[in-house]
Amino acid sequence: MANLLKNPTLSNWQPERNKYFTNGEGKQLVHEYPQDWELVTVSKYDNDPNRLPQSFHRDTGFVISAGWLSWEAGWKQSGINAPAGRYRAQVRLKADVNFPDSSVDKTAITWRFTVGSAKGTLKQEWAITSQPILKQVEEFEYVFELDEPLTIDLTFWGRSFYAGNDCDFWVYEVSLEKVAEDYGGTIVPALGANQDEPATEVIPQSAIEDALNTSTMSGKSLGEVTTFSEIDQIVAGLRALANTTNDATAKVGINTLADALERLK
Repeated sequence: MANLLKNPTLSNWQPERNKYFTNGEGKQLVHEYPQDWELVTVSKYDNDPNRLPQSFHRDTGFVISAGWLSWEAGWKQSGINAPAGRYRAQVRLKADVNFPDSSVDKTAITWRFTVGSAKGTLKQEWAITSQPILKQVEEFEYVFELDEPLTIDLTFWGRSFYAGNDCDFWVYEVSLEKVAEDYGGTIVPALGANQDEPATEVIPQSAIEDALNTSTMSGKSLGEVTTFSEIDQIVAGLRALANTTNDATAKVGINTLADALERLK
């Protein structure tokens, strides 16, 4: 099947859609947009919600530019009419990352796909580069299944959990194509009517988030009694624990808990 996405190369910059804003340091920033795509961002700084990465058009593709800040942002296309079947979402990208000294952390920049629908949301685990070094053009994919025809939203995300790098996150091309039923293995994450129970990566309304928002016996929520530093330590421990298990369900559950804790910041 042909690519279901419109404008897969993120071309056709639309200057009339530019958004300008000023962060807490008085710096004017801009978000530029390609046709048929939306930039989505997650604010990481409660005291400065405009402390966000910028987006710029390039001769090929678009770049999310983030210098020395914690960030999470991505390109989203909505309203994709997808028949039932197995799909491969694929992206060609480059994480052009610079560090303040000669050290290089391949885990500094991570990325993933998410798939939203009325049946729930698939959230791929965060991944790091597959290349020996950063600053290389590479391809990345996510395989999932729809058990019924659905209208979906596809988002490709990038993020830097820590602020210790200067990154230009290049996205050159994104595709969403139907593939053979056995592509990617016997079992892949799924959305749709044939699920006996939610797939491990389906998070319609996260029960974990509900639990985190529930007050403790003292009347305080977890977010009120935990510092950002403590959240960072807990999340780092959970990520390390997830990497030690070969149980796919446990791995997804641990990473989902880590994601939910990060959203307390």
